[in-house]
Amino acid sequence: MRIISGQYKGRRITLPKGVTARPTSDRIRESLFSVLHNRIQASRVLDLFAGSGLFGMECLSRGASYATFCDKDRRSARNIASLLETFGVETSSYDVNSMDYERLLERLTARGEHYDLVYIDPPYQSDYYEKALTAMDELLADDGLVLCETERRKTLPETVGSLKMIDRRVYGNTAICIYDRER
Repeated sequence: MRIISGQYKGRRITLPKGVTARPTSDRIRESLFSVLHNRIQASRVLDLFAGSGLFGMECLSRGASYATFCDKDRRSARNIASLLETFGVETSSYDVNSMDYERLLERLTARGEHYDLVYIDPPYQSDYYEKALTAMDELLADDGLVLCETERRKTLPETVGSLKMIDRRVYGNTAICIYDRER
């Protein structure tokens, strides 16, 4: 795994021994970032169920101003923090959290945080999607986007709270659902 563009282009992303994650492929990320390229500069990014942290790191590499990472696995969270330090990313540009996603979302909501881009990539068979999407009513910036990575056969709701699915892209066995605020 590697960062495909920007300031940290070519940097390798590794996972700690014994950690299993399903990193988003280069092909899918290239496609996603071609859609998002105008939205990344100076954006605030939330990488939920971060795993390797690849999405948030790619955003930081491409000019995002801040990224919050969350993964319940302490080894993954430590690895993300270590990689960011190795890349020389300013510590004021990111926050890495090792906790349950619901607890983090409650904490971010209580602090009044807002994000321009949110990437939700839980275990495919989980029921976490709708819970995480519901929390976006409070956390998503007015012109923000939420991207959910799922397996191709999984159906996510067309609307959740103030969010409406505006696009669904399929890449082999993976689907990316893109949500915007309903206007």
